[in-house]
Amino acid sequence: MPSFTFIISQEDKMLYEGSAFLITVPGILGNLGFMPHYASYITGLKKGEIKIYTKKDDSTPFKIFSIKRGHAYFNNNHCLLCIHPYS
Repeated sequence: MPSFTFIISQEDKMLYEGSAFLITVPGILGNLGFMPHYASYITGLKKGEIKIYTKKDDSTPFKIFSIKRGHAYFNNNHCLLCIHPYS
């Protein structure tokens, strides 16, 4: 099953690192999902939830992070989610 690597970080510390089949994020223009081999993408994030799915057939997320804002970068099958602790 294809997957991609990701890191969720906050300022100077890493909150979570792993691999996923799908990550959904609250983009500033609407909700967005990253999957393996997704095109290069960068977006701001608004208040909402980051949901991590590790298997293709999962209907419930493996892990959920509530955020206030941040940025998402996806490139070369790697996703970096930078979460800002303050609004």
